[in-house]
Amino acid sequence: MLERFGRIAWDSPRAPQRGRAAFDEELRTLRRALDDAQRRAVELDTAWGRLGDDDLVVGGRRFADVEAWWRAARENPSALTQIATTVMTRHEMARRALKQAEALLRPWVIRHLKDRRLPAPHSDTPRRVKFPGRAFLADRTNGDEGIPVAAEAVLPFLLAARATTYAAASRALFAEGVDLHLNCRQAIHHDLCWNPSTLEQRTGRVDRIGAKCERAGRPIHVYLPYVAETQDEKMYRVVMDRARWFSVVMGEQYRVDENTAEKLARRVPFPPSAAEELRFALHVVARESHDGAPEGQAAP
Repeated sequence: MLERFGRIAWDSPRAPQRGRAAFDEELRTLRRALDDAQRRAVELDTAWGRLGDDDLVVGGRRFADVEAWWRAARENPSALTQIATTVMTRHEMARRALKQAEALLRPWVIRHLKDRRLPAPHSDTPRRVKFPGRAFLADRTNGDEGIPVAAEAVLPFLLAARATTYAAASRALFAEGVDLHLNCRQAIHHDLCWNPSTLEQRTGRVDRIGAKCERAGRPIHVYLPYVAETQDEKMYRVVMDRARWFSVVMGEQYRVDENTAEKLARRVPFPPSAAEELRFALHVVARESHDGAPEGQAAP
């Protein structure tokens, strides 16, 4: 991808003026930084895989919630088990490598990426709101009711939706040719996929620049229903955990299916706050240029 980008950037009218040799060296430096960040992230993933419930302890206090344990461990890293200490060390090494790569990559960002909040005047509203669970929960913010469905009705709904989508000679409905983002603000993943990027692509059909959520000033609702205490629930937990890793371990070849789900389901979930610390911050915000025209700038 970097090689292709180098050709495109160099052949464009706005090619760098410092010479091809300097340009290629900068590209090689960026590649080395990204490779190092990838390696550190994989090392963290491997170390995290050794973490068990017995390691969710800080100073003798045991935690049932991994997010609460992570916050306590960050505040008191000297009171951890040996495996947890290794995890914290790997996390810090990965964080530093990723931030170094981010600093080198940021000047290469040439297009505007969507922020996680709606544009003004609705900048206090999140762009997406997720509703995972056994029933379709209602969002009470901004007067929204969502699509409330009782827990006992989820199974018939999912069976009917899947039967309709996977009927003979059918294909992925609305997969192409329809601008869903202009008229839709809700996405229901009635059938999960082992690949987190597929879920993101599905949701992206209603989350684009100029989408209905921006005009309405209300967030996109992303529903992830599952049937409790079945393979559905196990698949949901595995896929959501790998989705958090997906944003950290760049380019990993995920081979998550029924055969590997059992092993992955036994892993301690990766806490969202830990993933957030490792995420690239490459979205672009608008600022005024010297001539008064809006100009893109990478967010700090």
